[in-house]
Amino acid sequence: MSFEYELEDEFEKNSGTPTPKGGFKTSKNDYENTTNNFAGEKNKLNSSSKKVAKSSINFQKVNIHAFKHNAREEEKKANTIFEEYTKDNEFDIGSKEALIKFNEMYKIAKENRLEKGLNKTADKKNTLWEAIVNLKTEHKLNDVLELAKKIEKETGFQTIQVAIHKDEGQEKDGKLIRKNHHAHISFFTLDKETGQQMYRREHMNRTKLIKLQDIVAEHLGMERGEHGSKAKRLGHKEYKAVMKEKEEYLEKLRLLKLAINNQREELKEQKATRPEYAKLE
Repeated sequence: MSFEYELEDEFEKNSGTPTPKGGFKTSKNDYENTTNNFAGEKNKLNSSSKKVAKSSINFQKVNIHAFKHNAREEEKKANTIFEEYTKDNEFDIGSKEALIKFNEMYKIAKENRLEKGLNKTADKKNTLWEAIVNLKTEHKLNDVLELAKKIEKETGFQTIQVAIHKDEGQEKDGKLIRKNHHAHISFFTLDKETGQQMYRREHMNRTKLIKLQDIVAEHLGMERGEHGSKAKRLGHKEYKAVMKEKEEYLEKLRLLKLAINNQREELKEQKATRPEYAKLE
């Protein structure tokens, strides 16, 4: 899965059955370019805690496994999930209830469409979409439930399941060092009266998506994300791979600077001339 990714700011390990609203019940030019690029990246990392949290909402088509992921009911959890923080997660309904709700919504939409003599109902696999929403630390489940209602009003979608995740983010040496607080809002996208697919190009157009970004920023009290941003949110595996690559480049940068400093010291001991220093640089 791919979807837009923007970072937002950072007990005992629990296990057992997940419960609603409470996580778990009792989870040489190349080097010059590298130096230039990752010096900036290092500054970004060092100043990240000072950044203002920006809002973001992004949609992706999902399958019914998303219900288990949202409620943390997967048999095998992703490596990007730190279970010691799963107790801080919140969700309104579990995966079984969400699946029953989804099936019932599709059944009703299909029956209503047939009664009206309309053409074939949309394929079921195309009717489950999910909104990923960036959050701040203080946001609670009720904040996202209210936001879901506003999105419903704007799009005609029906909310199936809402979850807040606070157990994912950037890791180092196996430890979570920066949390990515976000919400998953699962939507059924057929109009309940006509069975019409509401997630289609002419309905979910650029104007509508821009308005939804504005609604999210206002509702959550966050700074509006950049208009027309080309940034892409990464899936769990892609995100972890990118962060690993960034750490490797930062380590290369550190070693490069160390090597340069050592060479400077050697030149100093040899009473080097200015041209020799210039050659080093």
